[in-house]
This record gives sequence, structure tokens and C-alpha cells, in this order.
Amino acid sequence: MALGGTEQYRFQIDKLPHNHTLTHMKTTLDLPDDLLIEAKQVAARRRTTLRDLITRSLRREIGQQDTPAPSPGSPYEIGPFGILRLKNRSTRITPEALCSLQNEIDQEEFDAAMKLRHP
Repeated sequence: MALGGTEQYRFQIDKLPHNHTLTHMKTTLDLPDDLLIEAKQVAARRRTTLRDLITRSLRREIGQQDTPAPSPGSPYEIGPFGILRLKNRSTRITPEALCSLQNEIDQEEFDAAMKLRHP
């Protein structure tokens, strides 16, 4: 058969799964009960899913996601593994400061996600 003209061609759909592009893969994790319970509670408090919480955590851990830089004048810096740490060890960390920092990071991640959805 020659290509071109007004001829219509029938294409067979390849039913082999390895020939299709996958964007997500399902897997099973064996987690300690206390960790799973705490992760579900954190996800609920942040109004997100357990899947999204684990995905963000893994991306942050393996460094595939850009770590948001601390604001100028912040007492925090990004350490060698992409984790925030104190610039000056004399600064006292309070639960309110940690909560505020987590809220800032969550907002930056939300803003980035919204830019991807609505370019």
C-alpha cells in the first residue's frame, strides 16, 4: 500500500502494555502502622491525599523537585541534601515557626501546581 491520496488505513491498537507510555505506576508499600497512621493524619490536616503526600516526600528526598529557597533574611538555609536547616545554631525553633515555614512551602508548591494546570 502506498501512502498518500484519500485512502483510509486501519491501524491496529497494540494491546501490549509495554508499548504504551505510562505516567503513573501502582505499587505496594509495606509501612509500619504508626508511620502510616501519622502520614494519613498529616495528609488530612493539609487537605491532600496520602498519594500526593508520599509523592512530594519522595521527590523532595531524591532531589527531583526544586527545593524552594528560603526568603532573604530567613534563619534557614538549604543543606547538602535539600533539607532546610538553621544558618545560625543559636536561633530557637518554635512550633509556630515550623508551622509557618511548612505553610510557606505548601503555598509555594500549590502555586507551582496551579501554574502547571493553568499556564
